[in-house]
Amino acid sequence: MQARFTKPLAALAIGAAMIVGTVGVSAASVEAKGTKKQFCKAALKVGSNIGTSVDPSGVDEQAAAKLEKGFHKLEAKAPDKSLKKSVATMSDFFGQIADGDSASDLAESGTAYGKAALKFSTYLATKCVSVALPDISLPDISLPDLP
Repeated sequence: MQARFTKPLAALAIGAAMIVGTVGVSAASVEAKGTKKQFCKAALKVGSNIGTSVDPSGVDEQAAAKLEKGFHKLEAKAPDKSLKKSVATMSDFFGQIADGDSASDLAESGTAYGKAALKFSTYLATKCVSVALPDISLPDISLPDLP
């Protein structure tokens, strides 16, 4: 009997979260209007000039230098400070690879890079779908900030 109440309650909670998230995104969109589209278009191009890596173990120094430059340019187009910080962290990480930093130095930066990459990819997946696929219109989704 408890299972009957759980599904409707869960659906109600999801619906409420979507409404609250939509209102929050609408308010945030007003202050960053126009930059989301520029950021998304530029973000979808980052890394397109590096080609496929011959080395399956990771990104080589030359490719990392191109990624560092691409993320650095993308930093200025970030629609909010949190995303800008994440993009800067990713740029710095690829800069370390391009500079030939040691594995221990990269390991120290790895956690910060992982969090930044997660925030960046979440933004792309939730906010940039309509830019990547213009024939599809989906509402923006607001997710909670990562720790």
